[in-house]
Amino acid sequence: MAYPLKTAERVINDLGIVSPDDLEFLEEIAWARGALVRYDVLEGIEARLMAVGKLAIITVSTKITNKHRQLFSIAHEIGHLEMHRHENFLNLCTKKKMNDWWTGISGTEVKYNTEQEANLFASALLLPEPFFAPLCDVDDPSLDYISTIADKFNVSLTSTALRYLAFSGEPLVIVWSEDNRIRWFQETQAFAELREDLRFFIDVRSKLDTSTIASLFFSHGSIPPGSKLVPASAWFTPGEYSKTAPIKEQSIAMPTYNATLSLLWVDEVIEEDEY
Repeated sequence: MAYPLKTAERVINDLGIVSPDDLEFLEEIAWARGALVRYDVLEGIEARLMAVGKLAIITVSTKITNKHRQLFSIAHEIGHLEMHRHENFLNLCTKKKMNDWWTGISGTEVKYNTEQEANLFASALLLPEPFFAPLCDVDDPSLDYISTIADKFNVSLTSTALRYLAFSGEPLVIVWSEDNRIRWFQETQAFAELREDLRFFIDVRSKLDTSTIASLFFSHGSIPPGSKLVPASAWFTPGEYSKTAPIKEQSIAMPTYNATLSLLWVDEVIEEDEY
């Protein structure tokens, strides 16, 4: 288990959180961990943590009006407080930093920067495994279904979708595309194994293929609802899969970021026919 997830689990156990309803009192949770939460006008940043000795203040920008985003910002700064207070006494978190979920990989070791660690902590704190994991065992995964879970826990769709990947047994991948280019992706274990077996990849920083549903946002300004079948080759680099194989894509627009969030699901066999 990654360090941020262990840290979130420890906080949940220390505080005796036994119900998702307990997480509604996140300001009180911050106080119990040694931080006062306040709201103020912040220029160019969404949240700030200042920690000196045993004293800490979490400041959330008043420009954030979305309740889900406010809660995530507080949880993100609690993550910094728990994991990084001895590294930096001041953390300034911009929108870009708080949307950084991409993990660099060195050999077989996954490495996270401090912002990614704080995001992982926040996701695990707001979506605790005992309450969240049982909801991920479904036969027909979709962003629509994940959105209902996000609303239940008062958590953003993006962080809920990424947390969902940790507990799904389906070959799924979440892709974030910005300015018509793929910026990052995260995958389930089942998808990673399929990707390795069939020797393909998702080309980060590449321009979106016009066959993808996500590309419609950048060309037409809107995306049709629901899941659609698209060619696997629209998202994957060449590999040992059939070039005509379809996969399911559901994408939604994120206009604030000029971005799209896509859920890809390989729900049928796509291997090349050997005969």
